[in-house]
Amino acid sequence: MDYKELNNKSLKALEELLAEKQDLLRSLRFQASENQLKKVTSIRIEKKNIARIMTAIKVLQKQDNNKTE
Repeated sequence: MDYKELNNKSLKALEELLAEKQDLLRSLRFQASENQLKKVTSIRIEKKNIARIMTAIKVLQKQDNNKTE
């Protein structure tokens, strides 16, 4: 997932995507703890995706604050 893809989404869509990715990360961590996960690097990838989504959310919130002022 690229940051460019996230720029085109609305704040609500980003928040929904963030919740989905956090649930996915939680399940990946459970799988890793039970030694069921084959690709442990997928945890790192999802953490980076979550960080990208959170950054996009902050940028949108900052833009909204600047518009209202």
